[in-house]
Formats: sequence, C-alpha cells, structure tokens
Amino acid sequence: MRHTFQKALIDEAIHALNHPTADDVYLYVSQSHPAISKATIYRNLAKLADKGAILRIAIPGGPDHFDYQIHKHYHFHCDTCHQLFDIQIPYNDTFNQVNPANGFTINDHSLTFSGICDKCHPSNNKGKKK
Repeated sequence: MRHTFQKALIDEAIHALNHPTADDVYLYVSQSHPAISKATIYRNLAKLADKGAILRIAIPGGPDHFDYQIHKHYHFHCDTCHQLFDIQIPYNDTFNQVNPANGFTINDHSLTFSGICDKCHPSNNKGKKK
C-alpha cells in the first residue's frame, strides 16, 4: 500500500483521537485540510483496515470505530457517551478453538463489552448541576 499524504493525515488523526469513527477522523483532518473529502477519508480507512494496518471495531447499532493498536485486545463501549475504551484483560485464544464437529472453523474473534463508563455512571454525577 502506497503511503500517501491522505493516509498520513488519517494516521495522525487515529493516533490523536481515542478510537474514532470515520466522521471523527474526517472532522479532525478537515480542520487543517478543508479540501479533503469525506469519501477520501472513508475509502482510506477501509483500505487501511482491510490491509490490517488499523483495526475496525464494529459497534452494533452504531458506526464502526478505528484503532491504531492492531494487537489482539478487547474493548468496552459506553452506552451513554458512546466512547470506546481498551480493556486490559488477557486475550483468550481458546475462543478460537471450537469443536470441528460443530462445522465451524474460527480464524479470529473480537469482543466488545457494553455498559456505562465511570464518567457517565450515575453514582459519579450526584450533586452535579446540569
């Protein structure tokens, strides 16, 4: 894959933002390069993810997020603020070892936990003015 100026901008955005969506990357890049198109961002993110240069994290009912950390790890998605966080638990390869009698061959797995992050948890908002 050629290293283009657009890919360099996208790489910078992904490193600067925490698990951004394609729209987050577009907003970040377009602040300094307003001529860049949303289609260019989406196309390059898809290419980078397909090549394994970044992770694409699918969120059911929401937009995909992207991660520059490509090692195998798990994520937590906050149902309130919709941020995505890395979870520091060991990656479990045994999930990939399904009995062949089931008719499945698993090559990989991803796991995203969902709930409410510490910042959004109601117990942390007691007495705060809205």
